Amino acid sequence: MAMPSTSSSGPLDKFKGKIIGHPILMTAFQQVLDLIEEPADVEVAAVIGPTGAGKSTLVARVKQAVLKQNLTAMQADIGLVPVIAVDAPAPELGNFNWREMYLRILVALKEPACDWQIALKEMPSGKAGVTRLASLNHLELKARVESAFRHRGVKVLLIDEAQHLGKMASGRRLQDQTDILKSLAKITGTFVVLVGTYDLIPLLQLNGQVARRFASIHLPRYQCDRPDEWHNFQTVIRSLESGILLPAQPDLVRSAEMLYRGSAGCVGILKSWLTAAYSRVLRSDGNELSNNVLKATCLPTLSIRKIIEEIGAGEDHWARSHAEDKELDRLLGLSKFQPAAPAPLVPPARRTVPVGMRKPTRDPVGLEVAAA
Repeated sequence: MAMPSTSSSGPLDKFKGKIIGHPILMTAFQQVLDLIEEPADVEVAAVIGPTGAGKSTLVARVKQAVLKQNLTAMQADIGLVPVIAVDAPAPELGNFNWREMYLRILVALKEPACDWQIALKEMPSGKAGVTRLASLNHLELKARVESAFRHRGVKVLLIDEAQHLGKMASGRRLQDQTDILKSLAKITGTFVVLVGTYDLIPLLQLNGQVARRFASIHLPRYQCDRPDEWHNFQTVIRSLESGILLPAQPDLVRSAEMLYRGSAGCVGILKSWLTAAYSRVLRSDGNELSNNVLKATCLPTLSIRKIIEEIGAGEDHWARSHAEDKELDRLLGLSKFQPAAPAPLVPPARRTVPVGMRKPTRDPVGLEVAAA
């Protein structure tokens, strides 16, 4: 049995750190940056896509871009934190826990008190005292987050795994989630970006106010029945292939159909799969990444089937949410609307001079008066 190679971590870590700026990712990335730059009336953006589509990579790229845009300001003010990224905690008891969320945000802000998990709090005696940060209730933590956002100049809050926000016991509480997000954005002036799976869609369709203040961005998988997307998927394979350094350079595009089948067209799943395969070759001191290695490290067929079924349901939901709706014209009254001919352009009326006031004329002056 071959011993694990101690020198394999370097090439593998380099491959894991490789970020592919493929077309679908870059389109969503630019849409997010455009909203951050000019949100208009939008306060929250929701990036929605299947598992493994590259959502976490998108979060990293947006964070890096915002930091770069604010580099000069950060050099002038070392306390400035223009963007933070956190993962929404998965609920343990059925409902999303905002206390845990606020704690994660404070830790991401690198608030000094968070290092020791302590905080100043007014004690029953009326004097300030020290208490554990985790002992504060969610309203106290919410106030600290809002204050920290204002004082640290947080412009963008990125929330990954945001589908966890929808894990609530009732529709009433689901409405509370959007109200909290809107309140945080409005009070602090921070633009909130939610990044999650298709389970986020119902959160964006609660009422008209949410529909107006929340923008949705699709980060889909690649679909093999669309020639341009199939070509782009092969380009992604080539890009990932270039990061696999072995004595026998792999030609993974020749196995594109197998790679598509095992990743469901999702770049994140594809990269995780190739990482596992590359790691196996390095640990065994192998020379090539063969199809046998790919088959041995692929997700089980039942897992892929479950993923693609969930993706299909999510894509259908997204399509229905953004499809043309003939009933909409009836609701608006447009089905019976007969537009009138445009009104003729009427030139502006000439200004009349009030009675008793001279019209503006040039009076003779100087030699003109004498000659008269």
